[in-house]
Amino acid sequence: MKKSRLLLLVLPLIVGVFYMRSLASWRPKKVFARTTNSIRHLQFSDNGQLLLVSPRLTALDLAGGFVPKWSYMGDPYIVKTQFFSDDSHILVAEEHGKTRAPPINIIDASTGHILHSYGMQEAAAISADGKWLASYKRDGIYLERADAEVKGHKTPDKIKIRAAPGESIPTVFAISPDSRTLVVQVTEFYQSRLGFYDISSGKRTRTWSDSNSRVFGQSIQWSRNGRYLLAVWFVHNGPTTRQLSWSLWRASDGQKLASTTFPFDEQVRHFEVEDDGRVLSYEENSQVLLSHPTTNASISKPILNIPSETITSATLSPDGSYLVAGTQSGRIYSQRIK
Repeated sequence: MKKSRLLLLVLPLIVGVFYMRSLASWRPKKVFARTTNSIRHLQFSDNGQLLLVSPRLTALDLAGGFVPKWSYMGDPYIVKTQFFSDDSHILVAEEHGKTRAPPINIIDASTGHILHSYGMQEAAAISADGKWLASYKRDGIYLERADAEVKGHKTPDKIKIRAAPGESIPTVFAISPDSRTLVVQVTEFYQSRLGFYDISSGKRTRTWSDSNSRVFGQSIQWSRNGRYLLAVWFVHNGPTTRQLSWSLWRASDGQKLASTTFPFDEQVRHFEVEDDGRVLSYEENSQVLLSHPTTNASISKPILNIPSETITSATLSPDGSYLVAGTQSGRIYSQRIK
């Protein structure tokens, strides 16, 4: 009898301990810190084993618990990174100010050593298989073979991506995860479109109309699995009306699933499309938001809030199980999502 009573007294305490541990696992936890520099860029490898942090580009080994693996020896300020060739290589674009195009380097993902440089480019993206490089120069976007072992191929060394008559020269682009398609943002007076090009020939295969506002392309990205496409536009409807607008598309049939508009202010908004179509967004403040177009794209659910910090970057892990966020103070926080 005494043992039964004792068990009844102790059981709530045991349950309470497990509940508090479970609750703590859903709270943000500091996993990495620097003495200087805010965290401006975070990117996972597709296999989820590395996390790139910049400026002062550093690769963190996640298997070891956010432990630094290597530091990049090039320019400390990075504007873009992209894993390719099964996460074995990384395209790195350095920051060289507004008056100079950044150099584009290819580095070894295991060591951070520079393997190849493509020189100064306004912008660049490489196909997931490492065979094609898309780059923007002053007069347009060009495609070229990036794999050195196929110099005997019959494809021209460089293919210029040509806009349709009346369209502006495209400057914003992305390559599909299957390495077959280049998509660009193009505008024509009060029309905006997404143009799709076969990556091996440079010929346009289809066009999706996106908006009827006076817009300029800002960014475009595919989900990791290639099922969704997110286009972000800068909307300018007069001297005082400035907005950001994004549209989410289903890649298989070109159906626009959702679109929404945000006021444009000094705080730059950032967006990221996930494999299930959810859209992660944040601006430089204390919270990160997540919306799902199958419910209501205009309703965003806060998934991370750090009142004592200013969030400067955020991204979800490839499996969507947890979020990492960088702050102005140079710290990185991790929080479980599911």
